[in-house]
Amino acid sequence: MTAPIQDAVTDVVLARQPIFDADLRINAFELLYRAVGEEGLPLDPAKATASVLVAALTDVGLERLVGDQRAFINVNREFLLSFRPLPLPADRVVLELVEDQVMDADLMDVLGEL
Repeated sequence: MTAPIQDAVTDVVLARQPIFDADLRINAFELLYRAVGEEGLPLDPAKATASVLVAALTDVGLERLVGDQRAFINVNREFLLSFRPLPLPADRVVLELVEDQVMDADLMDVLGEL
């Protein structure tokens, strides 16, 4: 699918991985993505996250991607500090902060807002 969020993005490869509960019922989906620039190289994580969110919400639609389940999306510090407010339904999307992020007052403020 094409995700024209910015000039450097030509394609977003998007997949979903089921998350099961203890009874092996699908409880949610993790959205996995890779945005590829014009040179065929992956984009930085914040740009890739923005691309997949735009693609998920506009091109494909959250309903088609995950049905009535929740979507888990990995985000980093730069993304959270750069894109506010987030146009995501809080009851449908869970943001996963990747583990190697610098925790400071700015990030804690954003997490508190969310």
